[in-house]
Amino acid sequence: MLTPEHFNQRGADFLPGHLGVVVTHVGPNEVRAELQVRKALMAPNGYLHAGTVVTLADTAAGYGCIANLPPGASGFTTIELKSNHLGTAGKARSNATPRPSILARRPRSGTPSSPTATQARRSRCSGVHRWCCTRRPGDGRMTPPTISGISPFFIVANVPATLAFYRDKLGFEVTFRGPTPDDEFFGIVRRGAAMIMFKSLGVIVDGKDVAVVPVPNYGRKPAFSLDAHVVVPDPDALAAEFASRGVAFSVPLSDSDDGLRGFVIKDLDGYGLFFGRFGARTDEATS
Repeated sequence: MLTPEHFNQRGADFLPGHLGVVVTHVGPNEVRAELQVRKALMAPNGYLHAGTVVTLADTAAGYGCIANLPPGASGFTTIELKSNHLGTAGKARSNATPRPSILARRPRSGTPSSPTATQARRSRCSGVHRWCCTRRPGDGRMTPPTISGISPFFIVANVPATLAFYRDKLGFEVTFRGPTPDDEFFGIVRRGAAMIMFKSLGVIVDGKDVAVVPVPNYGRKPAFSLDAHVVVPDPDALAAEFASRGVAFSVPLSDSDDGLRGFVIKDLDGYGLFFGRFGARTDEATS
């Protein structure tokens, strides 16, 4: 297995070395790399430039590919690169930890040849950066990538007010707001495994900036009153917490005909959030 020192020397005179990328660990299932955040790597708004983040992630993923090339393969190329930026940094260090989604099967016999198109590596950056080859060792079957969650994306009238509501009334943590304190049109909140993103939008109409009005599902059709189902193992306890915060319930805690137990809260823009679980409350639970 190639060492971190090998890759640090390899990239010293190229872009990774120019940016200060330092590889700290190389293994068959993980590579770790970091760089010191400094002014030259930032955007003019004072935060780490997205290009810096992508370069760090792509470099680490690429080194992971090189460390796992099958016999006879001379290299790889990035054929697709995507990134989602849900947070940023202004100081300290930035880290990348790519892990393989799938590793290519080694040739069984014959003369080794260069990887075919189906053996190409793909670099993808979304939270944890991953390198991706084509086949799982040993059986040739495809292993589907894991999906760890899904997050609603609400268009809202006022991002700061929405963030304050979810923080102060619903107990969410504000994990991002920005892009700058003077211009907050995007925000993210999180509580446990639940994450919601918000954005206020404007369009130019006849030379004027016109705000895009939020349209919850009930505004499209009254029967569609929910915009998100937030899974809560103990909706009774959460309902009590929300009541203590003075939250208004649009639908009180109850058991539905669909076999659900929970309640509905509407936020400042009228988005309906059901907090609850599948399975009505049992007699044993109420005793």
